[in-house]
Amino acid sequence: MDITERFGERFRDHHPAVVAFWLILAGFLVTAAVLILVGLFITHGPFAGPIGRWDAHVSQWFVDLRTETWNRVTVIGSGLGMTEVIVGIELLALLVLAVIRRWRDAAFLFCAVTLEAAVAFSTSIMWTLGAFDTFKVGDRTLDGSSIVAGSTRVHFGVVWFPRG
Repeated sequence: MDITERFGERFRDHHPAVVAFWLILAGFLVTAAVLILVGLFITHGPFAGPIGRWDAHVSQWFVDLRTETWNRVTVIGSGLGMTEVIVGIELLALLVLAVIRRWRDAAFLFCAVTLEAAVAFSTSIMWTLGAFDTFKVGDRTLDGSSIVAGSTRVHFGVVWFPRG
């Protein structure tokens, strides 16, 4: 018996919506904990200095190779990868699944979208609540209210733990 069968047996007497709610909550808590620990390790861990230097070097390398064409490509790619676009595509898929009456698949996708949106929303809130240092990337300055230039640490560490 694999883990899914054991899980199904264990919670057989519970309503599926209640089980789904607790699974989403547990998934959110685990994901948030992992992001916080990774952010703490990157910004305050034993390798924070070397990681910071490497991050600045990578950012500067991209700045040095910047062209107008690649700027446009980057803007398009970043726009397609935004949370709102991804969630919108997932919700469109959810609608299609509901129309063709694939209820279990639709329920699974709904739970996944809910979890993804909750993590993204929480990260956004943490970003706007923190007091962040100013980063210098080449001749561009990034402050805590802007995530424009591609610091590889922004999404992992600075969102949760400002440098101090």
